[in-house]
Amino acid sequence: MIALAAIATILTAQPPRPSHSELHAILVNDQNLWNPATRDFIFYHEGRLRSSIRSFLRDSKARRGAQEILALIGDPEDVGALIRLAPPPRSGPLSNHWAYGVACALLEPRSQQEWAFLRRCALNLYGVRWVDAGAIQTLKLIASPRSLQILKEVQHRNAYRAGSVARAIDYAQSNPSPLRGERLAELAERVANVIKIGKWEGNHNIRYNSGGDKALIDFVYNTGEDRLTYTATFHRVDGLWRLRGARETLQEFGMPLGVVVESPPFLPPPPELILAPPAIPPALDQILPPVTAPNPPKDEPANPKKN
Repeated sequence: MIALAAIATILTAQPPRPSHSELHAILVNDQNLWNPATRDFIFYHEGRLRSSIRSFLRDSKARRGAQEILALIGDPEDVGALIRLAPPPRSGPLSNHWAYGVACALLEPRSQQEWAFLRRCALNLYGVRWVDAGAIQTLKLIASPRSLQILKEVQHRNAYRAGSVARAIDYAQSNPSPLRGERLAELAERVANVIKIGKWEGNHNIRYNSGGDKALIDFVYNTGEDRLTYTATFHRVDGLWRLRGARETLQEFGMPLGVVVESPPFLPPPPELILAPPAIPPALDQILPPVTAPNPPKDEPANPKKN
């Protein structure tokens, strides 16, 4: 029956909205949550699911999944709630990975608390190299006097990120135009070139929510050692598309058999489809397990070619 339901979902233009219990089951299971089809499925229904997802921020089992999905959707009110309800930095290899997605989504800080969170992340006070890389990228994309001030502090206190911070400061000081526009494809190309890691191979796979006013787009880069996919979130506000966040979602290593490893490193590889847990149709579960986990984003020398 589950296999038939999965096939029906593939063939249906508008997949059914999950129930509260089904949504909870998705959020507590990393393998379900990090399936790209599942992310897109929840994003499509975000307008009717966000209130339920927010309620899971106080659920110890579903909290991490709720944090990741709300950060991906990128509504500024939800991102602010993620910071207000966030735990302080903790010890442990996986305890602070949640901050990466939130830092990548904080394109419009609205309070001192939100600016302070970005600053802590960029200074690597969470002790996770994914997190400081995401925060520095966000401060670069904001390109405001406040973000520039923080970047200059980070330049002196986070030597590991000297290269990316120097490029972020150069970009912010170039007086760039705001990352918004009437044409989504053109805006996405601009953003992809600002982030640019290695060689940009193009933007792919535009997905919209049910209202057509939010979109996900994948940016693909080739560093020579691996192939990275960044997923960017855009919202249409007052007739203009605005960037709401961009994060690394897939890392493909230059290995035999083209093994695919999901990022960040603690996440399992996604199956090709998930409708409603706990079962996945076996014929669709074709992704190979990872041979090794990816490293956090590297930093280049302080004076590489500018964006």
